[in-house]
Amino acid sequence: SNSINPISPVRAGRRVSVSLLLSNELTNFSPFTFGYALTSVLPLQLLQFTAEAKNNFNLLQWQTASQINTKHFEVEYSNDGSNFKYAGKEIAKTLGDFRYAFSHNIPLGVGDVIFYRLKIVDRDGSFSYSEIVKVLLQKNNELVVYPNPATDFININNVKVGNVVQIINAVGAVILQEKVVNNSIRIDVSDFAKGVYLVRVVGGESEEVVKFVKE
Repeated sequence: SNSINPISPVRAGRRVSVSLLLSNELTNFSPFTFGYALTSVLPLQLLQFTAEAKNNFNLLQWQTASQINTKHFEVEYSNDGSNFKYAGKEIAKTLGDFRYAFSHNIPLGVGDVIFYRLKIVDRDGSFSYSEIVKVLLQKNNELVVYPNPATDFININNVKVGNVVQIINAVGAVILQEKVVNNSIRIDVSDFAKGVYLVRVVGGESEEVVKFVKE
């Protein structure tokens, strides 16, 4: 008679060894057994990978699952999204929360965008790459408007005290104007109609304009 031995369930991320045994009695006296064994390692799961611009550096964060065979992560960056350079390394954790954070000081000579990817290296030397993420850089003292698109409010950073901030709608009309008393301003836009607006900051002979979208 043929029989299949039951297999106990395993948790994701563990090394799995599966043996299927089929027993077939060729005669009443001489049983013959067929056996097949499969051993594999479940791959790492990259749950998220993000990059965010800070004042003088970019913050990269990622979270994984099932990283039983992972040795380390190498962070790579690029100016064009094709040619990548080494930025640093994080050793893979063996216990606890598999969350990682890496700070990358912005190198000199880069453009307005930096691309990042993770090189995920296993203990046997094999490796794979994550998806590519990008960061839009802000120059020092450049006018910053966020969030963009906006729904309830916008923050305006890097404005000089004494300058004048204007919000201009799609037909060129100034719908809001106020004098700057702090280097950062928050403006309520919840009642604005959906569409494209301009933030214009005027001071002396200088003028800066940034576009934002109200959703």
